[in-house]
Amino acid sequence: MVQMPWREPRGLCPQAVRAGPRPVMLQAIPCAMVLIRLRSGLVAAEELQEGDVLCSIPFHLAVSTRMAERSLGDGFEFPAGLQLQKEVLLLSLFLIRERVRPDSEWTAWLDSLPTLESFSCTFSWNDAELDALDASQLRADTMARRKKVSQDFELLAPIVAQQPWSSDDGCWSSDLFAWALHNVWSRSFYLPLPQGATGFGDLAQDEDAEQHTCLMLPYCDFINHTNQPTGFKVDFDSERIMLCATQEYKPGDQVFDCYGPKSNAILLLNYGFALSDNEHDAVILCVKQPPCGDEDQDLSVVKQRLLTGHHLDSSLHVPIRLKQLLPPDLLAFMRIAHLETASQALDDGKLRSAAKPYSLTNESRALKSLLRLAQGHLSQNATTQREDEELLADVGKEMPNNVRSAIILRHGEKRILNQFCAALKERMRQTIMFFSMNAQRNSSG
Repeated sequence: MVQMPWREPRGLCPQAVRAGPRPVMLQAIPCAMVLIRLRSGLVAAEELQEGDVLCSIPFHLAVSTRMAERSLGDGFEFPAGLQLQKEVLLLSLFLIRERVRPDSEWTAWLDSLPTLESFSCTFSWNDAELDALDASQLRADTMARRKKVSQDFELLAPIVAQQPWSSDDGCWSSDLFAWALHNVWSRSFYLPLPQGATGFGDLAQDEDAEQHTCLMLPYCDFINHTNQPTGFKVDFDSERIMLCATQEYKPGDQVFDCYGPKSNAILLLNYGFALSDNEHDAVILCVKQPPCGDEDQDLSVVKQRLLTGHHLDSSLHVPIRLKQLLPPDLLAFMRIAHLETASQALDDGKLRSAAKPYSLTNESRALKSLLRLAQGHLSQNATTQREDEELLADVGKEMPNNVRSAIILRHGEKRILNQFCAALKERMRQTIMFFSMNAQRNSSG
């Protein structure tokens, strides 16, 4: 067990990750989590009780986007046309600048960060590993990210070359840029800021806009992920970021933090692992409103009013999760999409909400179009959900970790789509029954 060397010049000392007399230490641990072998993590040095502070980091030791801006200097300006988020680029350039500085006070932390070769994010996968994703959207998202990184690298190259800290040839390379980006993607997080907070100097220009900052926490970024909620909190009065234990830990137990409710696609894209039976897993469905003919202006106006009333646009990207297979926004959107006349959405001249079915015909068309969409996604895969289950259950079959992660991902997405289809069919059955019973009551009355 080795305690990480916090640098003294900036107050970096063991107390920075100490819970009173109970320090949290860093140790290489040969453990497995969801079939992905971990290389490092934070473990408790002594017994910890629920509520104990595991990590306590003062604001000035947190690497924020504002700190990154100051380190780059007033003369640094981003070129137009960059594709990646500004926060990500700022933190990445900070890592590169400090990496090439021989006298950087962040050297100990930078040396502890993973190498480019150690990342398992899909960005670094070979063709065979990407093929294992089958028809998952993650493959296209990965290729799109590669294109953005390549374009931003070329745009930033002449800007970085003009900086006083980039005099050496090794200060800018595609591998160094990718190393910094991977560390930011996998180890940074967004922190909401309360109104008037100034701890990080990242206040929004608009007072009514949501305020946040993007941070990296040296050494605390070795804490590995769990889906269980954890005790992360920020004390703006004492200007410290703390992680509190939500359970008891014995000496040597690994300490976990929840990175947030993320799907396996996000986990693989940014962190390089996937979770079996991930409760936050999702499949993103993309639907659009069909265009109305020029001759039916009334229908066009009614549809637009309904979309506005439901806070929807003409296209919708909606996550389908096992916990909510039929999101209300998606059903409302599809009911609006399948209106054939303006009168179908009117009752005594008043506009009816799309929160409930308009008619058996409209509801059937909305549900059937979603069913065709989901079945189309499933048909694009080379394997079925059952076949993926058999591959994962075959403990005697050796396969690369990335391929196994891909199978975990695609199995989870197929499971969601299959249950989505089942939910649509059940809703169809209930809809037919509902309108049939209404018809019978009306006829008998």
